[in-house]
Amino acid sequence: MSFPRGSFAAVSVLTMLATGAQLQAAPVTVNGASLEAPADCQPASNALVCKVDGQQLELWVNRRPRAASSDAPETLVQRMAWLQSTHDAAVKNIMRSTFNDKLTRFDSYGSYPALGSAMPGKGSASSPTVRFASVLHDGEYWEFLEVAATRSPAVEAISAMVQKSLTLPSAPVAPVTSPSANGSVAESKSSPAAPATPDIGSSPLAVTFESHALTFQIPGYLAATVEQNQDDRLRVNFQHKTRKTGGPAMQLVLQPLVSSRSAAGIEAEQRKTIAAGMSGRPSVVDVSKLGAITGKGFAMIGTTIARTDSPAVEMLETFFAAEVNGSTLELRLSAEQQYAGEAQSVWAMVASSLRLNR
Repeated sequence: MSFPRGSFAAVSVLTMLATGAQLQAAPVTVNGASLEAPADCQPASNALVCKVDGQQLELWVNRRPRAASSDAPETLVQRMAWLQSTHDAAVKNIMRSTFNDKLTRFDSYGSYPALGSAMPGKGSASSPTVRFASVLHDGEYWEFLEVAATRSPAVEAISAMVQKSLTLPSAPVAPVTSPSANGSVAESKSSPAAPATPDIGSSPLAVTFESHALTFQIPGYLAATVEQNQDDRLRVNFQHKTRKTGGPAMQLVLQPLVSSRSAAGIEAEQRKTIAAGMSGRPSVVDVSKLGAITGKGFAMIGTTIARTDSPAVEMLETFFAAEVNGSTLELRLSAEQQYAGEAQSVWAMVASSLRLNR
């Protein structure tokens, strides 16, 4: 959505009335982009995270050079066609992972021409409001992703402040987060880490994880640790980049099929083991599909048994096993119940994008 001339001052007044505080701006650099933000906002990785109106506003800044093939001379029409297709592909991923089914367009982000898409969400962490802008500047492609449960006047004021102050550099920096050839995820070193890292919990911006055997998409807030990556074997763990506990956490294992270990047998073992770690009788729902793959699985909600080293906590545990192309595929996704919406988004993204490379 766009703001009429003079609306920034009006929104700021509303914010002062609502929060009892003025917006004191300070310079901040996020992944090479210079901007101004209130003291309640902190940089973390490639994001600016703000606590406002009892919720969290995230502004993710993604930056990468154009593809090598774009170095050849090209017309403005060709550049804009590339930008449009790249933007549309990203919006498709965002809408799928945030359960948005509507959008409106806008054509600038701050003082920069942009392709923009605003999605209203459904007012929850798993279906937030999203504003996404794609900008071509000095031979580089920039993405600006604003995520908040609702767009309150205070959120609008911070968004307007950031956009008004935004300045993009001309000099290139190291690439942003992207999957490498061996399936690991490389981190950008262009922005120093904040002394106290905020909890980034809901950014839906998708990245592609590619290994020898499998390719699929995950939200940008998950980091991969690859333990094994061969043509017929893959073992990789995904953890939240900044949240130390609570998840979502995911493990994916692919290995050659052994006659003594069927998918049904693996699922039965996991069901028994996970249930044994919960008190009372957990609630269980059977799962038979992971996207187009048929197999055996379950989603289980229950309270863990308290131990001396960890308190009891309500958990969502999802597990799926299948036999594919002479191999067994296992996927386990865990999250505290308060982050169940995020876990649902992760599952939906993986299920809709999973592809076998052989």
